[in-house]
Amino acid sequence: MDKRRAIQIMTKAAQLYKENLEDQKVLFLYGLPREVKKQLQEKGKILSSVQGYEVAFHRYNFLHLTGVRLNKKTTASAIHFYQKCLDKRLTENDFSFAKDGSTGQKLDILERMMLIKKNATVTVCHTRTVDMPSVVKEADIVIVAAGRAGVVDDTYLREGQVVIDVGINVNAEGKLCGDVDFEKAEPIVEAITPVPGGVGSVTTSVLVGHVVEAAKRKFA
Repeated sequence: MDKRRAIQIMTKAAQLYKENLEDQKVLFLYGLPREVKKQLQEKGKILSSVQGYEVAFHRYNFLHLTGVRLNKKTTASAIHFYQKCLDKRLTENDFSFAKDGSTGQKLDILERMMLIKKNATVTVCHTRTVDMPSVVKEADIVIVAAGRAGVVDDTYLREGQVVIDVGINVNAEGKLCGDVDFEKAEPIVEAITPVPGGVGSVTTSVLVGHVVEAAKRKFA
């Protein structure tokens, strides 16, 4: 990938970042691993990127997504870089690619993310939506976060769907379960995330990644 192509990707991505992510926060459902929490307490430090299990998409975080290295003679900071992208003033002299090749990989991911389902129709339902089973059956991807155990069963679903169960409940037997009746849904749909062991595992992994990156920036 040459620098001209990189500038095109980063400029477009910066605008989407500003429109959809800037100053938004992601609240993680699970806390820090016990070992990591203990280390932070012993050092008496608070990582600026992780506050109350929230991760915010700030202006200075956009640079990390690109993987480029700044030329400090022309681009003073991560925020300056971000603003140049927004203003379409970024030049080939303002940055360099990482020597390990990670820049190309990150920019490729950024570009693919901008193309994924950009024309998707998003429908939001709640537990009192009229004839919700019929509405849900129309979807290709079903994300369930109703807060009610087993509320989505086989009457809501059809073949070929992908179901992501974000709910977490305790059933009558005292076991963790999701908002989807897994036993009834699994034989029908193309793919479904289990509870436990589904989305929660991804959440924990992403949180650990954020903690590690924040620690690197804090103590570098």
